[in-house]
Amino acid sequence: MIKTAIPFVIIGAGPAGLAAAIAYGKGAVILERNQEAGKKLLLSGTGQCNFTNTLSKEDFIRACRKAGPWLKSAIYTYDSDFFINLLEEAGCESFAREDGKVFPSSRKAEHVRDALLKTTMHNGAEIVYDTQVLEIKKSKNGFILKTNNDEIQCTKLLIACGGSSWQQTGSTGDGYFFAEKLGHKINPIKPALASVETSSQDSFSQCSGSTLQNIRADFITKTGRHKDTDDVLFTHRGLSGPLILNNSYLLEKGDTIRLHLVPDAETSVPKALRDNRHKIVLNALKALPLTEAIIASVLHYLCIFADTQVRDLSKKEINKIINFLQAGDFIIKQVESLETSMSTAGGVLLKEVNPATMQSRIVQGLYIAGEVLDYALPTGGFNIQAAFSTGFLAGISAIS
Repeated sequence: MIKTAIPFVIIGAGPAGLAAAIAYGKGAVILERNQEAGKKLLLSGTGQCNFTNTLSKEDFIRACRKAGPWLKSAIYTYDSDFFINLLEEAGCESFAREDGKVFPSSRKAEHVRDALLKTTMHNGAEIVYDTQVLEIKKSKNGFILKTNNDEIQCTKLLIACGGSSWQQTGSTGDGYFFAEKLGHKINPIKPALASVETSSQDSFSQCSGSTLQNIRADFITKTGRHKDTDDVLFTHRGLSGPLILNNSYLLEKGDTIRLHLVPDAETSVPKALRDNRHKIVLNALKALPLTEAIIASVLHYLCIFADTQVRDLSKKEINKIINFLQAGDFIIKQVESLETSMSTAGGVLLKEVNPATMQSRIVQGLYIAGEVLDYALPTGGFNIQAAFSTGFLAGISAIS
């Protein structure tokens, strides 16, 4: 039986929940539905855990897009240096790549998780495993939580049980349900940091694994049109890579991704063909900044035989190549589901949570942190850092 009248209960032992417990210390109790902490954290970065980024605070906030101004207080107060130092003090050293992504030196996510657990225990907080919260009610002196094991009373409560992606790790969206029952509004949730399947996948499947850097794209959706530039990865089903992942929360079936594979194709394609007029078209186009597999796929998609002699290409065929490489449309067949996407977009409305404390503006004594909040951040360590920062701020704020 779990003791009652707990000062501060935290739902979820992910980065946000562990950070809050570390900040609060003795008197904090984490309720974790799994048999271990941080199951989703262990899968991050294919198990290598890119947990933060070395960007300056200003650039970090800018990279967080619309949610940046709201996250500013948490990120500025408990930034990447703070996070890195906390982990190092617990024995988890780290290194930063040239692109700013920070990983544990061991490249093992479990060492990040274990360092957070070690610090949590050292600071006097407790974790109770195999405990699923089923219902939460507001009481006169705090909250009453019904779990699969007991009924618990607490003075203050933090919802930090993540989003709805990778539900096999325990992120089943319970946090949205709890927050809504307590009076919060929830923005509809959808996959984020997700790959997309395209209708032209059959033509481009042979270039699966090919990556192109700094590709500009237009995302033409039912709700608007926007641009972005980043690396793109061709997969056996469609498109992925940072360019796609970071914008996937805006996309849905039927939307168009217009890739500018060779922006100067109007001049570079004719030059490549002219300089290699005695070759077949596949070999002639190798002069372009594309892999052979991508060139072959583009020709297949345009119904142009790769072994066609350059001198035999029609003007119409040359124009088809130029037009597609300058602005090639990929129609979305489907966006990766919540079951396998890396994170969740949507959640508790940010305007209903005080960014200076992470305390609910709707319910006194209720705090909300991490992915359950309505933000969609890019790849590169932003999501784990934001969960840690908002969680730590919530823990500190709950002390007073």
